[in-house]
Amino acid sequence: MVDRQLEPDERIEWIGQPVPRFFTHLSFCLTAFLSFAIVVLSIKAYLIINLSGPAQILFLGICILLCVILVPIAPILTYWRFRRTVYVLTDRRAITIVKTCKTAIRSYTPGQLQKIRWIRRCKDWGDIVFDEESRNDSQGVTQTKLYGFLGVSNPEKVKKLVKQLAKKATKNKK
Repeated sequence: MVDRQLEPDERIEWIGQPVPRFFTHLSFCLTAFLSFAIVVLSIKAYLIINLSGPAQILFLGICILLCVILVPIAPILTYWRFRRTVYVLTDRRAITIVKTCKTAIRSYTPGQLQKIRWIRRCKDWGDIVFDEESRNDSQGVTQTKLYGFLGVSNPEKVKKLVKQLAKKATKNKK
């Protein structure tokens, strides 16, 4: 998958993946939202349907079953996505490849890597952010999506390598 993205004579300097973990901020939020939605919808449906006897027990059993089945899906999907993500740093550019239902490839030239930032997430992993996109949702809340090498182990080393690549752009301008 990586070899097809490389240009002739392009050399790989570093290759990595996100640290696979089940409970990330995103998966926690999705899990909390799913749990809350199932509980609220169950209560609303219970009040609207006005069940009694065995139907009431069956309805509550189905709601509990939905919580037990659906709630773990968010962390599992996040883990699956992390396992299908590859980060490549070559002598010419930085590449992110995410292969889920479709393949998303982003390539960053040294000129696009001038304003990178590092977000430490834990002692041994973090994010190297190349770009971000912010937009307001329907409630007016700003949602920010980060692009770059997210969730990498040893981010200090990776950041140094990215900065070395970024320096090539400034040397070429002179």
